[in-house]
Amino acid sequence: MMTDLAARWLQFAQLVAGVLIFTIGAVQCVLSRAFRRDRNTALAALGLAGVLYGGRLLAAQPEVRALFPAAPLFWLYVDAYVTYVLPVPILHFFELTFGAGWGGSIRWLRFITFVYAAGAIVIDAVTRMPRTAMGPNSYVVVVAFVMLAVNSMRADSAAFPGLRIVRLGLFALGAFVLFENIVDDRLLHGAWNVEWAGVLALLGCLGYVAMSEAVENDRRLRELKRELETARQIQTSILPQKMPAVDGVSLAARYLPMTAVAGDFYDFLELGAGRLGVLVADVSGHGVPAALIASMVKVAFASQSVHADDPGRVLAGMNQVFCGRLERQFVTAAYVFIDAVEGRLRYGAAGHPPALLVRGAESVEDVSENGVMLGHFPEWRYTFLDRPFQAGERLILYTDGLVEATDTRGDFFDVDRLRALARSGAGRRADAFADALLADVSAWSGRTAPRGFDDDVTVVVIDRV
Repeated sequence: MMTDLAARWLQFAQLVAGVLIFTIGAVQCVLSRAFRRDRNTALAALGLAGVLYGGRLLAAQPEVRALFPAAPLFWLYVDAYVTYVLPVPILHFFELTFGAGWGGSIRWLRFITFVYAAGAIVIDAVTRMPRTAMGPNSYVVVVAFVMLAVNSMRADSAAFPGLRIVRLGLFALGAFVLFENIVDDRLLHGAWNVEWAGVLALLGCLGYVAMSEAVENDRRLRELKRELETARQIQTSILPQKMPAVDGVSLAARYLPMTAVAGDFYDFLELGAGRLGVLVADVSGHGVPAALIASMVKVAFASQSVHADDPGRVLAGMNQVFCGRLERQFVTAAYVFIDAVEGRLRYGAAGHPPALLVRGAESVEDVSENGVMLGHFPEWRYTFLDRPFQAGERLILYTDGLVEATDTRGDFFDVDRLRALARSGAGRRADAFADALLADVSAWSGRTAPRGFDDDVTVVVIDRV
């Protein structure tokens, strides 16, 4: 027999456990929206089970019933309906955790418990007698936990970190459930309702696993950040460290990666005697994969120095390097050879936005001689145009991240705005113009560069002086 003091302490423990389980379940339901789809559903299922179980435990307490005056029959219906439904989200959580189970046993059991719950609720409602269909419930619960225990032993620990801890919590809950549904119900007449202790044990095990995963994920994130910083330093080192000194030409370049590493690239071939080769390239995609290909661009470009005065051969040679190596990615590029002594330029491109030739504040024209993108058409023959490049003229090379920057309404910055800025900045030196250009785009987008852009951005300004 249970003493009055023990009964009061047990009632108090049930109240505290009900508050804890209900709160944890509600928090899990809210947090489930922050996770990717599979974990979202599992966390939501576990949270729903916590809300139902904690709510049922609280609804059995006189203090809670006093706060919500209702007929005693109402509380009986709450207890019965929650008891019928509760196994469904619990089984769904473990189905998402362990899989469908051996022969789909967990999935089939979830379906059976759902059908039983729906039928039991209808029977109670029709008969107007709560718990009328409660008879099979103990058997359903016992079978469910036996099935979960068996499937937990068959689950792949490599696919689910912390499986041993979760299994321990599941066995603890199973022990309390068996005690509740066999010993307490049938022998002790419900005097020792301690099933909630098993629920807390399972939640504690799940919390431990979640905390362990969080700590491990934090460690991996810090390690990844260090690796990205190393990659950023390496990528920065392959870019030109200073502008070439070429008589008759003034240069400025700006490079803004959207993330730690990027797929944009620019480089120069210093050929002597007032001659210079300039490349601007853009690898499709973002992040580390694009950055790795960008490092290949440098090697491919450097190998073309023997015919740097022929943009068609430079692009064709780079194309041969990339073909068969990029899979789904590709590279766009623009290359210009400048001969300051002769006052001429040769321009060719591979799927790249046209360059802009600025002839003072009144004239801005496209320079376009485009072939297909690099990396997928090995037999393609690239051509180039040859035109004068006179003192006072400016050539602007850029990647599409510049003109595809968007404002708060989603409108593109576009080439027309770039032309207008090129005209208004025609009197500025190359460095000053490059800075002003990026500042204007950032102000127009309403965000701070490089976060004001939706892609990596590279701009190279070439002035004939």
